[in-house]
Amino acid sequence: MPIGRRWQDWDIYPAADQLDRFFPPVRILLIWDNLAGHKSHSLVQWCAEHGILLLSTPNAGSWLNMAESVQRIIKRRALQGYHTYDVEILKQWLTDAVIGWNRHPTPFIWGGKRHARRD
Repeated sequence: MPIGRRWQDWDIYPAADQLDRFFPPVRILLIWDNLAGHKSHSLVQWCAEHGILLLSTPNAGSWLNMAESVQRIIKRRALQGYHTYDVEILKQWLTDAVIGWNRHPTPFIWGGKRHARRD
């Protein structure tokens, strides 16, 4: 079997060599945050049964996940200074923010305050 397809190749579980006997080869690596719901036994079991190896970003590492960054930018552009209890209005504001950003896209430049703190 090619390297990376066996559970034990990843050596992230104490008994990874045992997992190869019970689960299909690894097909996909899924990297996500440490949300408690991502760790439920039923979800972890289902993923293993389907050859999905789960890897988590470090605690307080949401900045590593570009989806988190994109969501934060869209939320800020759509909602900053506004408040509504109407879900339809909220959805429209978010949609408008995405449409506007797509009309005038900007690149992601790793910098700013976070970059300065890491230097």
